[in-house]
Amino acid sequence: MPDRRPSLRFSASLALAAGSALLAGPTAPARAESAVVAAGAETSARHTKLRRSSPAADASLPASPTAITLWFTKPVQVKLTRIQLAGASGERVLLDAPRSAEAGDTVVAAALRGALREGSYTVTWATTSRDSHVIKGSYQFRVQGRAAPGG
Repeated sequence: MPDRRPSLRFSASLALAAGSALLAGPTAPARAESAVVAAGAETSARHTKLRRSSPAADASLPASPTAITLWFTKPVQVKLTRIQLAGASGERVLLDAPRSAEAGDTVVAAALRGALREGSYTVTWATTSRDSHVIKGSYQFRVQGRAAPGG
């Protein structure tokens, strides 16, 4: 069973900030808002996030990439990671299964099974952090040039 103490601590911080605002008068909302922002920052710093990707979001590439690579702020469960790639009209592009691309499981990559044609593509990903939080997202990139040789 997961430890719920961080969530309770965050909830307690919110309740304390809200209670202080009610008791302290007209300047309290600004202090309460600051406390809520600080508590939220503390909680979000503990959760895994996507740090960067290759291709990068909104990138315009001169040629097809050979893989989709995702860097996370903390280790993820690679076996529970899914990476999908789709063209502009929704057609799926075949990728190899995601694999750990670096010791520590903070980098996950899925190789393309062929070269991409010129056009827009959407990467959709989902993974589970080691603390069992599901995180997911999507982004787009564009291939401007011809497909890489051999593709």
